[in-house]
Amino acid sequence: MTMLFTIGYGCAIAFVLWQTRMGALHAGDVAMVVLLIPQLDRTASGLATSTRQMARMLDTVAGLRWLRRYAEEHSWPSGRTPAPTRLRDGIRLRSVSFGYPGSSGQAVSDLNLFLPAGSTVAIIGDNGAGKSTLAKLLLLYDPTHGVVEIDGIDLHELDPRSWHERTSAGFQDFVKYEFTAQETIGIGDLARMNDPESLRAATRRGGATDVLAELPAGSATQLGRRFAGGVDLSGGQWQRLALARAFMRPRPLLLVLDEPTAALDPEAEHALFERFAAASSRTTRHNGGITVLVSHRFSTVRMADLIVVMEAGRVIEVGTHDELLASGGLYHELFNLQARAYM
Repeated sequence: MTMLFTIGYGCAIAFVLWQTRMGALHAGDVAMVVLLIPQLDRTASGLATSTRQMARMLDTVAGLRWLRRYAEEHSWPSGRTPAPTRLRDGIRLRSVSFGYPGSSGQAVSDLNLFLPAGSTVAIIGDNGAGKSTLAKLLLLYDPTHGVVEIDGIDLHELDPRSWHERTSAGFQDFVKYEFTAQETIGIGDLARMNDPESLRAATRRGGATDVLAELPAGSATQLGRRFAGGVDLSGGQWQRLALARAFMRPRPLLLVLDEPTAALDPEAEHALFERFAAASSRTTRHNGGITVLVSHRFSTVRMADLIVVMEAGRVIEVGTHDELLASGGLYHELFNLQARAYM
């Protein structure tokens, strides 16, 4: 485009000079052309930039409208029973299956599983085994078949807003919210977004204290290179902020951590979950909350109270670390494979 403009600009000047030599134009006309054409170029460039920005805004609005429509269609609005403030029994899945729209098969099939109140549950399996789908069935997805029960109550009978307010999650495919660092963490619980103590606690539990300390304006730093003065972060730093966001709710009934530390090294992940396990034990005594952890790292998985092993969309083993090792099944095989890799 710059080359075309330069050629056109040169041709226009040559034409005006020729017309001046022929007596059809005056020297002032030449000056006017020399001054006006660059201004016209800047105006056209500004208009093109504004058009692109408007197109992006329309795309964003269209996505937001789709999300609101999707949420309305999948939020079981008929539920009126308030979600419990304490889990006394646990969460049970009865013959639960789920298939993604547009897919002919089932991502998970005939899941029958009980997650006891106050427990930490780890889900493991190969890629494509259905681990993330199972985790999201507890939070977001509506089963194609079967029932998810909370303390014996069908999840569809609970008020969706009250249930979502008692859950929290951190995912591997986290969103990089380009707000201030404080807002990026605080949106994990809008009611406490401006509470300094809640923000500090969440930042500490998510291992993001050092991230904020390195930012030029601390928690007030604008994130994202698209903004004037905005700061970009490494993958690991973004992930720590996402973890802190998941910990904004101090005592959720259900906390799902789906590969939330994939960008961290094994030592950092283990230290993080040791800190989290200590805080989680206090939470479970308070309200019987359940933590669901999806991870490929067995040094973390073995800390769980209950381990769920999945293969091809089905639960094939359930037990403690010692029980599954003694059984000689898939968990025993995977654990020893990973152990040998670190020798």
